[in-house]
Amino acid sequence: MARRRRHNTGSTVTAQDPGKDLFAYLFLLMMVFFFMMLMSMGKSRQAKAVEPGLVKQAQDRAAPVQTTFAQVGRRQVGRLVRRDGRLFLVFGKVFYRPREDFAQLTRDGRVVNHGKKRTIYLAEEGAGRVLLAEYLETFQFLNVKGVDIAFAEVEDE
Repeated sequence: MARRRRHNTGSTVTAQDPGKDLFAYLFLLMMVFFFMMLMSMGKSRQAKAVEPGLVKQAQDRAAPVQTTFAQVGRRQVGRLVRRDGRLFLVFGKVFYRPREDFAQLTRDGRVVNHGKKRTIYLAEEGAGRVLLAEYLETFQFLNVKGVDIAFAEVEDE
């Protein structure tokens, strides 16, 4: 007699870690996101590269060129420095406090008049260690007074 063997046809499935699937999904999602970002950045760079420049018309060439460069005397070029915790505009060996001595700056000819424009010329001060915020505060005060700031290079004579 033949014996019948019973086999379990249902195979057991080992339990898988659901975190792996979630990690793989997030990884693919991030890859797609970064790919889209790279593609959009490449398009914006290409768009800037092919942007047309200004075309100079023939009648513009005959017009005189206005430039912001000016030749000023050494005595009209100052520096913004910090001494004893205070800011000074220094012209030669004369010290001016921008807020308190503005009228004196004008009387001494440190403010250069160019028609309707008034300008103070400043040279770079390497040793004074003036903060950018202090430059901006001083420039804002002078701008309210109607004075522009221009940086100048002092040439050795």
